[in-house]
Amino acid sequence: MKTQRKTLEMIALSINNQKVLTNNQMKSLNGGENLPIGQDPKIYIKE
Repeated sequence: MKTQRKTLEMIALSINNQKVLTNNQMKSLNGGENLPIGQDPKIYIKE
């Protein structure tokens, strides 16, 4: 059971890291504005 918990924590961490990467990519697209983690980046894209 302990191993399963560790695995889940690692998965959660990697999902979280993916969000941070996405935010940094959006930041460079939007001229340096940082997005709060968990926001949908699509609404921040400037036409």
